[in-house]
Amino acid sequence: MSRPYDQIVLDAAADAAVVFHTCKANSHPEWFVDYPIDALHWDQFLPGNPPVDEDLGIIPVGGVRSDLFAPGSDPQQVDDQLRRTLAARENQPFLLAPSCTIPTPADPELLRLLRNAR
Repeated sequence: MSRPYDQIVLDAAADAAVVFHTCKANSHPEWFVDYPIDALHWDQFLPGNPPVDEDLGIIPVGGVRSDLFAPGSDPQQVDDQLRRTLAARENQPFLLAPSCTIPTPADPELLRLLRNAR
């Protein structure tokens, strides 16, 4: 595993709020819940990854499939995923964000939907 190398970076960031991202399908976010981090981000839409509302004992980061922010994507799909995520995490701490890196360029209207979600 990468823990010794991860720990070097985490030690350097010890005085900051730390959001840790584990990438790709089968990213095993449960492997990282005992890291000295404040929140954990994974792509909940990829195979083998848990949904954003799975209780891993750490604050999750997620919400909308990242590829839906590409120009020409359907705003209703983004809105639907935002609503489902907000409902799934109701009264529980989490950070609302795309599931991974968004495409560039991203559609500004779709980013506004994310920004304005409540």
